[in-house]
Amino acid sequence: MQLNQKETLMLRHYSKLLDEFLFDEYDILGFLMLIRERIRKEKTYPCILEFSDLIAHYERDRGLVFDAIKTAIDNGYKTTDGKRIIDYKGIDETTWISEWDGLLTELNISVNKRLLDEITICICSLANGSSYYNEKSRHSGIMYLGFSENKIALVTTEGERNSLHITFFVYSGISLNVDRKYDFGKWIGETVRENGSLRMRDKSGDYIF
Repeated sequence: MQLNQKETLMLRHYSKLLDEFLFDEYDILGFLMLIRERIRKEKTYPCILEFSDLIAHYERDRGLVFDAIKTAIDNGYKTTDGKRIIDYKGIDETTWISEWDGLLTELNISVNKRLLDEITICICSLANGSSYYNEKSRHSGIMYLGFSENKIALVTTEGERNSLHITFFVYSGISLNVDRKYDFGKWIGETVRENGSLRMRDKSGDYIF
């Protein structure tokens, strides 16, 4: 990846945060904004680019997430096996890990499972509550965050009272000590770094994990 001198200097800042686990979601936001146009030109990391674009524009009218929402609506939420929405294409966990492994290696940032886990948690938190609407086609939807003790997920829905919720992305194999229940689809929060650990809290300051 070709970076100019200023970008290289900024990358050095983010590399230190990532290597030493000093980051939270606001640092990941800045990191994604730094590399966004570079990875767009390379066309190598489409899943990472999707979330980079999402974070830059919390109201989206195109992209992988919008296409998935539109497809589900156009197909009337029909399934192939009672579970999978026909032609609804989310992001596969294996592809996600592969893209991040490739990008971080290309940027000379040491890759390990903890780093991938925490980057993913930050990005899922950032994506929570993003909305999708295309004025021409009138398709609309919202993306929400969900999690359990060992996985974190992003789901899409039209946002109406009886709308179906469809899993767009699931990342498993992480250890989350969930402190309390939350209202799915209504919860908004942020990740913070506390005593070296990445934690998530809601807008009232109460910790989820």
